[in-house]
Amino acid sequence: MRGLLRTFAASIKKMSSFAVRAGLSVTDVLSAERQVLLVGKQKQLKVLNFENGLKSKLADCVSPKLWQQALSSLSAKSSCSVPLHLNLAKVISVPDEVSRHNAPSNAIAIFKEVKATSRPEGVKNVSVVLYSDITDVFASVAAISRCFPLYDRHTKVNCPLEKVDVEVVVPGPQKLSDADVNFLQTLCDSVRTAARMIDTPCNELHTEAFADEAITFVGKLSGVTSTIIKGQDLLKQGFGGIYHVGKAAAHPPIFACFSYKPSGATQTYALVGKGIVYDSGGMSIKSKTIMPGMKEDMGGAAGMLSSFYTLVKSGFNQNLHCLLCIAENSVSPEANLSKSDSLQRFDVAAVQTM
Repeated sequence: MRGLLRTFAASIKKMSSFAVRAGLSVTDVLSAERQVLLVGKQKQLKVLNFENGLKSKLADCVSPKLWQQALSSLSAKSSCSVPLHLNLAKVISVPDEVSRHNAPSNAIAIFKEVKATSRPEGVKNVSVVLYSDITDVFASVAAISRCFPLYDRHTKVNCPLEKVDVEVVVPGPQKLSDADVNFLQTLCDSVRTAARMIDTPCNELHTEAFADEAITFVGKLSGVTSTIIKGQDLLKQGFGGIYHVGKAAAHPPIFACFSYKPSGATQTYALVGKGIVYDSGGMSIKSKTIMPGMKEDMGGAAGMLSSFYTLVKSGFNQNLHCLLCIAENSVSPEANLSKSDSLQRFDVAAVQTM
């Protein structure tokens, strides 16, 4: 197990660091080793003063005339991007208006555009300058963090990405405080951690490895207690549902509960996450087109664990519990959950599998 965790650590160490800061930095400027992405809604980008920091950020490689030409070519109705200076700089614009079913931030469009941006050869660092209203910062920064995953198993990378800096520029009188920046940094770290867990295949992140990862992750927090119930102990303590779903796998099913109870708390909240590290479908086996993506079936648990970490580290002042139901739904000649089997859940309800 320790060797497996060392493998995870080695993988992460190769990946880029990710830092959030407030305001435009004129020290980390465009160069052969640094790409600059200017991201925002069109209404934000159109009113930028090119001479107020942007010219220096782009290292005088972009003229005011070229900047205006780039802005004039932006589409008003759809997301788009305009490359500048050999693609070392890029303007990424998302629409001001969104459909009634979309978030006002249009963060999904930001994610798609930044994710699709290619990195020129030799670039080791990326500066993402986000121009955003204060109300859209949370979703937009989280979307950007998703574009730079931690998990990677590529054996040959000519020029690995070393650092990503997200510089958040908020127009108007309201600015980001130090507490805001710290929260955004914690949020991004948690988003990337959750994504790494989801990206990791089941032969590396099996049930026991996932539980160990969770324990190590929340171990960075103070005031958190843990309850771990594993294997046959689940059945003895009445957790029939989790036990029977995971009993056929090589690694045992696990129930993990992390609790945070700050003094003065008056309310209690629970975050419950599905942690099926791989779902073959069991005896009702899934098809060949659905099966490959089933390592993602623990995404709920990864998301709740990261949310718990973010809330506690950011000073949440109410009782908070994170419950992870971890198992691998597999097939085995010794132990299977067959159709029509009856099992007893923790809430005393009898359930028949169909």
